[in-house]
Amino acid sequence: MSALNTAEIVLKEEPGKGSLDEKKTDTKEPEQESVEIVEEQKESARDIYFRNKARKKKIRRRVALLSVVVVVLIAGVFGFFTYRFFSNIRPGVTIEAGESLPSVDDFLYDPGRGTKCDTDLAKISNREPGDYPVEFSWLFFREEAILTVQDTVAPTGEVKDMICKIGEKPKAEDFVVSMSDETDISVRYVLEPILNKEGTRKVSILLEDKGGNQTILKANLTLYDETNVPVIKGAKDIHIFTGDSVSYRAGVSVLSKLEPAPQLVIDNSKVNLDKPGVYPVTYSATDQFGRTGTVTINLEIEDKPEDYDDMILMNEKADQLIASIITPDMNDMEKLFAIFRWIRLNIPWSGGRSEHNEIQQVINGLDGKPGDCYTDAMTMKVLLDRVGIRYIMIEKNDETGMHYWLMVQYEGNWYHVDPTPVYITQFVTFLSTDAQIQIDSDKYRPHFYDRDTRYYPTTPVISPCKVVYNPEVKDYFLEVGDWLPGADSEGIPR
Repeated sequence: MSALNTAEIVLKEEPGKGSLDEKKTDTKEPEQESVEIVEEQKESARDIYFRNKARKKKIRRRVALLSVVVVVLIAGVFGFFTYRFFSNIRPGVTIEAGESLPSVDDFLYDPGRGTKCDTDLAKISNREPGDYPVEFSWLFFREEAILTVQDTVAPTGEVKDMICKIGEKPKAEDFVVSMSDETDISVRYVLEPILNKEGTRKVSILLEDKGGNQTILKANLTLYDETNVPVIKGAKDIHIFTGDSVSYRAGVSVLSKLEPAPQLVIDNSKVNLDKPGVYPVTYSATDQFGRTGTVTINLEIEDKPEDYDDMILMNEKADQLIASIITPDMNDMEKLFAIFRWIRLNIPWSGGRSEHNEIQQVINGLDGKPGDCYTDAMTMKVLLDRVGIRYIMIEKNDETGMHYWLMVQYEGNWYHVDPTPVYITQFVTFLSTDAQIQIDSDKYRPHFYDRDTRYYPTTPVISPCKVVYNPEVKDYFLEVGDWLPGADSEGIPR
């Protein structure tokens, strides 16, 4: 557009409605304005030039930067595809703990392509599970593979049973005889065992390796108390004659809370069966824990008496009678009453003995022949020996007369028993107290039980039972219960 045209446009756009004269008067002003406009136009063109130049420069920089990006992108894509399709490195290798480490070739697709391993594989532990990086280099690339050491096999082991004292605290490791795994093994209890109670119990031992694999093994734990020694029961003094054999184990047993029961050992090294005397015999029993219980008895050996054969006969008759009146379920009171009742009902009273020989008196009594208080007392003595009830023979022999009876031990206490029948049916002495026999003696037979009380044990105040005779059936009956001295003739305590 020309300068003139520009001026015309400016004039046309000038507002106002001036007169013609005014227009004529101002004919020089547009010329001046056009000059100014031209100058302004010239300045605008210069700005446009420099602006366009700057724009072109910026475009050139962008084109250069874009070229660099494109080149880098192309190089990256080329490198990726080169790595993707031409890499010689496997992503990883996995071995089981304990296996031999892989060689470098195990990581390569093609060992002949010149790939270099930059990691020393020998420094990697094949017994420590984990992921281990292995670095390689080839061409201008550096790559990393992973060596995985895994543990999927549970440990194996063997345990033993243990015996401990109460108070000892065995560790889980103490039960282990052997264990095996390619990694380290930890040992612990599945549940902590009870350690304050005697007996045998199962314990579970847990083996766990580094891979978390577990094995549970079972063992027995036996706890014992040092004070609980084996108890030897039934050992008692033995009386024999010279030349007799001895059954040391007859009636002897060993009691133990734990199995197996300890063996009984008998030391009779000091005994001479052919020589009269008193010899010690020691019974001992040692259990599996080393606890020992001992009992020592006396073996008394006497020369055979002239009436030895009669003694054998007496014992045989006594054993036969015991077998007929005693049963295994009887307690000591019932055994004592059975013997008392048999003597009172089967040995008639004669008021005098036919023999002064003790053994013959007993044989006569066991045969049911008549006898006196001596016969009755001696017969009861022999029978009590056969059933193992302790007794004391009492002999009264003074100016008031002669009488024999016994004191027997029942549940640790001593009581009077008189197997001799008398004609007064209320007068029955069976497990009677000192007070009771004195009352009965004063009432029915004065001085019947006179004795020197210094030499005999004192009885309790109360009797554990009473025996009553029924004349209609001519038999004796045992009534169990506490009886006070002075009970009436019906046997009812006051």
